[in-house]
Amino acid sequence: SLTLLPASALTVNGSLVVNTPQFVDGGNAIVVKKDVTNNGAFVNTTPLVASTGLKLRGGINQKLSGAGLFGLVELDNISGATLMNDVTLTNNLTLTRGILNIGSRLLTMGSGSSIVSGSAFSSTNMILTDGVYGTTGGLKLTIPSSAAPLAYEFPIGSTGKYTPVQFNLTSNATPGTLLIKPVNQAHTTVTDANHVLQYYWVVESAGLSNLNGSLSFNYLEGDVRGDESQYI
Repeated sequence: SLTLLPASALTVNGSLVVNTPQFVDGGNAIVVKKDVTNNGAFVNTTPLVASTGLKLRGGINQKLSGAGLFGLVELDNISGATLMNDVTLTNNLTLTRGILNIGSRLLTMGSGSSIVSGSAFSSTNMILTDGVYGTTGGLKLTIPSSAAPLAYEFPIGSTGKYTPVQFNLTSNATPGTLLIKPVNQAHTTVTDANHVLQYYWVVESAGLSNLNGSLSFNYLEGDVRGDESQYI
């Protein structure tokens, strides 16, 4: 394994390939300007300190790949980043600038991790899915067991559409996961596609029990078809 010493911030002007079992940041920022291939595990010495961890700050779209675990990740790149395979983060994801394009891939946020806004979430600062029905993928959050209220933001959308989802958890008896994926079309079961929203969300949960809470879905007026006041 590789561990950076304290006060040893690292900048990689090319691509970074991690093939060691662990890459420990030692409380430093690891700035990468091109692609990242991770076949080990990024470990954060101070996981609650946002200035540490992996920083994607290239001037081109950066690709993330590999079977390893990612820790703290910040996207601060106006050209964005793209997942080349399913990715799991064990700590927070900070969206400061740029779109994280997950396409048909699955982005899993581990227990205790969440998505943080380095600047306001928007159509240019979000997680982009392919918006296609029938493909896998989406954004999956790990939800702890809790009797205290918790709030989660899914800053997701499809091409040209920012359609976030808010999940307000009141209580939950057992830990589990909640997956959200937007689909950029009318639902496949409707009998008249000219009188429904031209958009919907796939929602899947696993492991949760005695769950109390609410989900709020946000859509664009341009996807309204027919008389919205008649929607059920």
